[in-house]
Amino acid sequence: MKEQLRKKFLKTRKDRYFILDKKKRNFISNKLKQICRNNKIKKLGFYYPTNYEIDILSVLFKIKNIDLYLPVIKKKMI
Repeated sequence: MKEQLRKKFLKTRKDRYFILDKKKRNFISNKLKQICRNNKIKKLGFYYPTNYEIDILSVLFKIKNIDLYLPVIKKKMI
């Protein structure tokens, strides 16, 4: 039951965010790289997109030489 609910909500979550095309992904990743380089930022933290937000995860995979942090859910919290 719990596994079915989790799958249902993950599917719903995937349907509720905007996917960027390749041109926009490249633009955003280049701007992020530029900002990080200019401000000497070594670490960035993000969260998973929900409720009609932009899918930033596809952009994050293009960024190199910067530590990326996403939230972790502990088993005890589920």
